[in-house]
Formats: sequence, C-alpha cells, structure tokens
Amino acid sequence: MDTIQTSVKNDNIQGTGDSMATAPVAPKTFMLGDSILSQMFNRAPNNQPIVAGEAIADRKPVKIIDMAQKIILKAEKPQPQPKIVVGPTPEPEPQYSVFVAGFKPDDSPEFIQGEYDKMLGEWQGGNQDTQLRVQLAEAAYRLNNYAMAVEIYEGLMPIIAESMQVFYRVGLCLFNVNQFEKAAEYFQRASQLNPDDDLLYHSEASCYMKLEQYEPAIALYQRAEQKNTNNPKTYLYWAHCLNNIGRHSEALEMVNKAIALNDKDADNFLELTLILRKLGQNDAALNAINKAIELEPDNATFWGHKGSLCGEIGDDEACLSAYRQSVVIEPHNVNIGFNTGMQLLAMGHWDEGFPLYSYRYERPDFQKMHARMFDGGYDCPHWHGEDINGKNIILHCEQGYGDSIMCIRFVKSLKQMGAKNIIVEAPELLHELFSSLPEIDLLITNENNELIKADYHCPLMELPRFLQLKPETIPFGAGYLSAPKDGRFQVRSKKEYVFALVWRGSKLHPRDKERSLPLMTFKPLIDAFDVQWLSLQRGEGADEIKETPLKHRLYNIGSNFRNFADSAALLSQCDCVIGVDTAPIHLAGSLGVRCYMLVDFWSDWRWLKNSDTSRWYDSLKMFRIPPRPSTPDKWDSAIDEMIISIKNEFHL
Repeated sequence: MDTIQTSVKNDNIQGTGDSMATAPVAPKTFMLGDSILSQMFNRAPNNQPIVAGEAIADRKPVKIIDMAQKIILKAEKPQPQPKIVVGPTPEPEPQYSVFVAGFKPDDSPEFIQGEYDKMLGEWQGGNQDTQLRVQLAEAAYRLNNYAMAVEIYEGLMPIIAESMQVFYRVGLCLFNVNQFEKAAEYFQRASQLNPDDDLLYHSEASCYMKLEQYEPAIALYQRAEQKNTNNPKTYLYWAHCLNNIGRHSEALEMVNKAIALNDKDADNFLELTLILRKLGQNDAALNAINKAIELEPDNATFWGHKGSLCGEIGDDEACLSAYRQSVVIEPHNVNIGFNTGMQLLAMGHWDEGFPLYSYRYERPDFQKMHARMFDGGYDCPHWHGEDINGKNIILHCEQGYGDSIMCIRFVKSLKQMGAKNIIVEAPELLHELFSSLPEIDLLITNENNELIKADYHCPLMELPRFLQLKPETIPFGAGYLSAPKDGRFQVRSKKEYVFALVWRGSKLHPRDKERSLPLMTFKPLIDAFDVQWLSLQRGEGADEIKETPLKHRLYNIGSNFRNFADSAALLSQCDCVIGVDTAPIHLAGSLGVRCYMLVDFWSDWRWLKNSDTSRWYDSLKMFRIPPRPSTPDKWDSAIDEMIISIKNEFHL
C-alpha cells in the first residue's frame, strides 16, 4: 500500500467528531394523557401537553391531591372504621385507629399554608404529638413540599403500623422528588399489603419507566393484568415498554387491546402512532394520529407528533401547518416552539425560524450543558445585533465542532462591522485551526476566561440570527480557514487521486442514528474506484476497518490527528472528502476542498430541502436518500448517485 508520512505521534490523541449539537429531538414513545398515579385517586387527567419528541420523563410531575383524608395509625385499642376506597379497588378493613387530617380537597393553598406554618412552629418547638405530625406531613404534601412530607412520614414509621396508605403516600412524595428507586420500594410495600389492587403495580411500574428499566415494568404490568383484565391503561403502558425495547409487533398487539377496551382515549391512538412509525407503517401512523386529534383537537402534543410524522414522510407543508397549530395551542411551550423553529429553518424561512430556534436556551438539557451562559459567567450582556463598532465581544462555542467550524466565518462579518476585539472561547482542539483567521484577536478556553472583559458575548450559533442571515446571503462559502503549511502530513501516493472517508460522527449527537453509517455502506463506492483511500475515522468507528474486507483498501490516518489543524493539513491534500454530516465535512468545506456528503431525507436544518448544494460551502455536494419509511438498503440509491457523480467529475 502507498504510505502517508507524518511526524505526529500517537499519544494523547483526542477525538475530532462532533461533541454535541442541538437538533429536533427524535420522537420517543411514552406519551400519556393522564398520570398512572392520578388514577389512584379517581382524579381527572392533568392533560399537561407533551411536545413531539418529549418523553414522560420530561413532563412535570402530576400533583396528586389526595387518596383519602385519613392516615391509619397504630393504637392500643383498634376501633372499626369505614372502608377507604383507593381507585377502583377497596382496601381491606382498617385495623387501626384513624387520625383525620384537617384539610378538605377544596381547601385553598393559602389556608393550608397558614395551618402548615402554625403546626411547623409547634413541631419545631418540641411538640411530638403523633396526630400533629401526621397533619403536618399532610399539609407539606398538599403544598408540594414532598421532601418535608417524606421526612415527617419516615419519622413516624416506628409508631405507624403496616399501612398501605402511608406506604403509598410516601411513595408518591418520593416519586415527585425524582427518587424513583426508593419510591418503587414503598409502592412495592403497599402492593404487598394489598396484592389484589392492579393500580398499585402501575405505580411501581411508573418508577421503572422513569428509570427506563422496561423489563421490570413489563413484569409488573403482567401482574396487573392477572388482577384486572379490563384496565386499558395496563395494555397502553405495557405497549409503551415493549416498543421501547424493540418488541414493536408485541407492542402493537398490546395497544390494540387497549383500544378495544377504550376507543375514546386519545392516548391509545398516540401510542399506536408511535408503534406504527417504528414498524415503518407511516400511512397507518398518520391515520392513528389524526384519530387522536379528532378525539382531542386542542392537544398540542398530538399536533406536534403529526408535524414530526409529516416531516418524516416528506410533506413539509403539512409538517409546518401541524407545528403552527401546536404553537397556537401552546404558544409558550419550549419544545413545541423549538421544533417549529427547526422546521421553518429547514424550509428556508430563517427570519421566522431563528427566533424560535433560540427556544433551545429554555431547555433544561441545554442549560445544564452551557451553565455559564445562565449563571452570570459572562460579565457583559448578550449581543442581539447592537452596533458593534469599537466594541469588544466574546464569541463562545455552543454545540458541536462542526457547528463551530461552520459559524466561525462570522468573525469576518463582525470585523467588517467595526468590532474592535473579537475573543473566541473554544475547545483546545480548535485553537490552532482558528488561529488562521486574522480577525480573531484572542483565543481562550472556558477554563481561562475569568479575567476576560468585553462589551458583549454571543454564542456562535446565534450569529446567523442577529446578522439577519438568509439562505441566499450566507457569506464566505468559497472557504475561510487555512491549513498549516509546515508539512506535518505529506501524502505520497502512486494513485492519481486521493479520497478521504468518514462514516461516523459522535454518539452524543441527538440524531446520530440518522447520520452515522456502517463502513460497509461505502463498500460499493470504494470498490468502484482505484484511488488512494484514507480513513479519517477515529475511536470506535475506526475499529470497523480491520473487521471488514476493506482493511486492505483504507489507510487509517485519522488516529494520528491531535487536533483539527492536523486534520486540515491532511484534508488540504485530498482531492475529495466523502462522508456523513459530521465535523470533517465542515472542515473540508471551510478549506474549500471538494466534499461529498450523504444526508438523511429529514436532514439538519442548515442543509435545507430538495437541494444537492449549499451556500454554506461552495465545494459541497449532497446526496439525499428518499423519504421514509426506511429499509436496510435505503442508502444504496444515494451511493449509486455518488458513484456516477465521481465518474463524471473526476473522469474515472
């Protein structure tokens, strides 16, 4: 094989794939119209909407008011009491005296707060009266002070007899403070005292679903079915669990049982929609989500799912229409706004789409990853397009490496607008590469930025919005970065052409399953051309080379890269870079190197729709797959088109 000479050692190698990006989340499958827990009290559904793509784990806990206003306590002389009904199943005859908590279901929060403050003062003053503590725990629970309620209940455990109600109430409190494992233990203790109540198994199963432990949840729904075969929710949630572990046909059977028992519950049809999508039956899925909307036309979640489904099958106008309807219903819902913004951007409506795309700042996952933006870490205001002439600005990387490479071009725009000093906060892997831009006055990392003062700060991915960018006005598409000229990589090949290949991005990307491919997907392409093939792949994906017949065709150079400047030094010597939507393609485009990219039909917003070129990079050509449903060979047609294009362009 021809060789590649390099002076780079193989120590302290770091990956160069995308580390993180924000994109429309792919739809998950647990969408409930009412809470498992709320059923325990025959309480009306909360109906808090869940946006398309949001799981039950993202929903705010349903606030359960009361299973009964009575707490069973141990007494020296048990007295008979009336039965306490919980859900559809009556409890066993109480064995202990009952202390009645002094609150009615319609008592106002203000009244309960006043009583709570009085009782808390007495308790903290040393009053250990059992009934006082029970009522204090009840008040804490009613005020959603679950941690306090748990503390008091657990302090009462030594004097409280085995009580299904108390165990259940503690389980509810723990559930509402996200202590799901401990909550499951208390729900289990409750079901052991009343093993014939199917809804107690539901409660325990809900904890395992929060923990995404679907097998034990399935076992609990099986037990619930043994106690009650007429509860449609058992089959609905059972279907959800099966769908999440890939047993889609069994999930379909279960959700159909739920529908047979209750064809007026819109959530059954939503779950049916999600299962049918997994099975690739999108036409049937569209009928199912339309049925859900027919039953609940004002449910923003359902409209969001319809938008997602229409986008997946390639009906962009119907997708946008459904998303717009979901926004009308829930105008302040963060995820709905974000998904709508993504669709608008993908359709080229950037003036309307970018403000909604900024909804990502309201998402808890984003805030957690970029805490410095929200905790006052930048001692200056966010730039929103104000006059930058003579001002200093800090630009910070917000998402993946590819996103940062794409948007670093805008330092040129800011300099043209008169920015005095541009400070770029970026990972070390990008510093040497970005140093080729004379418009950057200082490069820093987020570990050494405490002393930096500026007039403004702005994430790189917000610059297109505040520069009022449109698809037709993207600047510097011909290339704006430069590769090192120090000869660190020298490609010496007897072949006429040198092609580089990357087939996987970072697993941290939320839609990595839609972009990363097995190496063997590219085998027809590699076999078609007698050129020097270089692998840019790193990490786990690179291991595929030695496991395939392509190991004698691909030279694995990617493991030698220390940073993106190293990658640029090599790519600048390639005739064509081929791959999926990940950082090396952005890098090739920013260098003006010819690149071919495979993209899913429902691709990232920046690649727009129905085009094989992009103003982001003049040197880029895209090859799209047809709309879904997908099949194992869905990429074959795009690979065939790529082969034809290479033959024509390079005369091979």
